[in-house]
Amino acid sequence: MSGGRAPRRSRPGGRIRRVDDGPGRGYGRTRRHRRRPAARADAGPVPARRRGGGPDTVLVSHLHNDLGLVLANTLAALESGVRVAACSWLGMAERSGMVATEQLLFLLGHDPDKAAQVLGRDAEPWWTAPDLTRLPGIARMVSAETGVPLTVTTPVVGTGVATISTATPFTRPRTFQPYDPELHLGLAPTVVLTHLASRRVLRAVAERLGGV
Repeated sequence: MSGGRAPRRSRPGGRIRRVDDGPGRGYGRTRRHRRRPAARADAGPVPARRRGGGPDTVLVSHLHNDLGLVLANTLAALESGVRVAACSWLGMAERSGMVATEQLLFLLGHDPDKAAQVLGRDAEPWWTAPDLTRLPGIARMVSAETGVPLTVTTPVVGTGVATISTATPFTRPRTFQPYDPELHLGLAPTVVLTHLASRRVLRAVAERLGGV
């Protein structure tokens, strides 16, 4: 983790200090240990570091995904007091990319209790709360313009978000889904009947169509 002296902002004593992981080698738990003692978000401003400026210093994270840990590292940084997190749609950046805007927005926006665990109970992260139902559409537009594919395993905005297997999860989806895609993202589930559909699936589809 690196971060040099930041330039002064327009307000006297105001500084921005960047928490950087350009090589993408950081581990979240190790980063938190390096930053201790760090104040929680609900305990006031993070104390100034030796080279970090005064009490108005704003910590910024800029992390890369070379080890597949960028989302975890960004959440760890926010939990430690960082208040500006660099991100990009679909995680586009050099090499393995950086934290995806849509994933970070969703994680901090769909469940206030979980957001409070990261940011602190007294944090107010939004000027205007994000409309999460717009995330899939924006992601599709970005994908079409850039050629970065949305796959069936892409979190939050991928083609498999509203899908579910046809075993027990099909009849008890709330038990197996971490969130409701239709409620939070506006993605209604669709059922594709094939020759492999079980009697359970056929009955469930018939009930949805009012046939049983």
